[in-house]
Amino acid sequence: MSLLDKNIIHQIQHPRPDFLISELNPDFKKISTEFSYKKNFEIENEFLLVELTATYGDMLLKYHLKMFVNSGAVQHQIFLKGNTRNHIWEREASEGSPMIENISIGTESLSRIGILPGLGLHASYEVVNFKEATDYHDQPVRKSFIKPFRQPQREQGNMLIVRSDDQPYSMWLLKESPINWSQNNYPGFDFTIFDWGAGVSGFGITPKELQSDSWTPVYAYTRNITLRDQFEEQKDWLNYQMQIRRYVKERDAMLLANTWGDRSKDGRMNESFILKEIDYASKIGMTHLQLDDGWQQGLSKNSASKSGLKWDDWSVEDWQPHRERFPNGFSKIIEEAKLKDVKLCLWFNPSKSENYKNWESDADILVDYYNQYGITVFKIDGLELGNKQSENNVRNFFDKVMQATDGQVTFNLDVTAGKRIGYHFMQEYGNIFLENRYTDWGNYFPYRTLRNLWLLAAYVPSSKLQIEWLNVFRNQNRYQKTDIHSPNNVGVEYAYVSTWAAQPLAWMELSSLNYGVKEVSRLTEQYRKISENWHQNVVLPIGLEPSGFAWSGFWIQTPQESQDYLLVYKEASESDAFTYILPRKYAKATALNVNSDQIKISGDQLSVSMNGKYQFAIIELIK
Repeated sequence: MSLLDKNIIHQIQHPRPDFLISELNPDFKKISTEFSYKKNFEIENEFLLVELTATYGDMLLKYHLKMFVNSGAVQHQIFLKGNTRNHIWEREASEGSPMIENISIGTESLSRIGILPGLGLHASYEVVNFKEATDYHDQPVRKSFIKPFRQPQREQGNMLIVRSDDQPYSMWLLKESPINWSQNNYPGFDFTIFDWGAGVSGFGITPKELQSDSWTPVYAYTRNITLRDQFEEQKDWLNYQMQIRRYVKERDAMLLANTWGDRSKDGRMNESFILKEIDYASKIGMTHLQLDDGWQQGLSKNSASKSGLKWDDWSVEDWQPHRERFPNGFSKIIEEAKLKDVKLCLWFNPSKSENYKNWESDADILVDYYNQYGITVFKIDGLELGNKQSENNVRNFFDKVMQATDGQVTFNLDVTAGKRIGYHFMQEYGNIFLENRYTDWGNYFPYRTLRNLWLLAAYVPSSKLQIEWLNVFRNQNRYQKTDIHSPNNVGVEYAYVSTWAAQPLAWMELSSLNYGVKEVSRLTEQYRKISENWHQNVVLPIGLEPSGFAWSGFWIQTPQESQDYLLVYKEASESDAFTYILPRKYAKATALNVNSDQIKISGDQLSVSMNGKYQFAIIELIK
């Protein structure tokens, strides 16, 4: 009926029912209303769950409203049960544009899973569209701004924000689904903007996929009212997403190294090499070392070995340690890793055959590695979510592992290729392995990596993103010597620190880092001292979008009332000074790695001066 924000003291009337299937002409009949306080696991955040059950035409409908204790946003998700195989719920958008006199403006019957109430005819809708498959794309975020029109405006995206210049508040809606064409049964658009508000499309299910004996979920969405201010809006939707999976330092904090970034593939994967990598990880201060593709007996098609053929279908035997490469199994490397205080992690590719029908045995494999070796971090690769059954079985796979390990496991969810989870689907299971970049191909530039992090950090918690830094000394011949943006000219320290707002990923063979080990070790020691609480709270991108010539950065909120941090990045800018506008006012600012006379704080404005190209500053902000 309405939405009320008790902080803003403002109530917004709800103009239409959230859920509508145009073909059914249903009559709601309520069966029950229940509520309870729950946690997914004991270590996770508590939420209030309100469950409404009703009949809807010839179906049963279950409507979940979920609100976390520390966020005012409400998640909405519908589950359906019944037999509606003869119905058509959604139709793909037509590209045709008939003559204006022939256009019908009767759009009330368009099927939808939810709505975002509007703020009048003169409001503006920001639509945020995302790209994954980062092996093929280097622009993860695209924004467009739409005004309501006489005819409905159809748009693609996962996030929608409505604002009006005559109102002090705004509203936002997050569709918790894979990105556009990775969704199941995608109609070609996610939002339809009307004069009264916006409808959310894309059920993620066809009538034929509905079951008569079990509940099938429709894609969820979350919405909230917030103050119309860039920083307040971002803090609000980022804070909500951080509730979905509580950041637990012992489980989620990681300085992870993965050898695949040096393009040896699995050519060097064996016990002696991993023992050497463990030693270097300990010297540099990395907390985790990941054995990527090639540790397992069944070699994949990406293997350096010609015998590698596996990808879509695997057996339990395939997931044993490779007998020749690890003659002692994992016992020796696990023992050495514990001695050096480094946690081992594994790469894993679930079997896709028949829509992941083997999800239970796949989950058992990972649970066995958890029970036997204490391995808690698994990189999940190769996902193809082609239909609802695949989505459900992959979720079942994750859930079984999490249940069996009391929620102690972190999944690194690869989004580099295929139809995968995107950035706002299945967030409760871990973090996102964002991209593969290689100096061998000349496609790694630290500022481009920073740019992708900066763009995503406005809409995705940066603590959920693994961001790579490479061995900048490799393949210098792949770059022009005069290119000021080449990795070698930028330097290893800047490349490393540019990942600190996220989960830093050393995408390299650490034992091949012949230069800069002492510098990286020193930075790691500093990072581990000051980042104790970084990822528990909101991180906001500030300054200018990284371009190779900008002043950019991140504001990091900590749980401590009196202290925050600022990461400053000066690229190849011709200007030696820049003023940052901060989300709040401060009385004092202290630089931790540059001279104190290079910074000056005045309320919510911080001026920084630095000479040279590709410089960085780590600044402590005191209220």
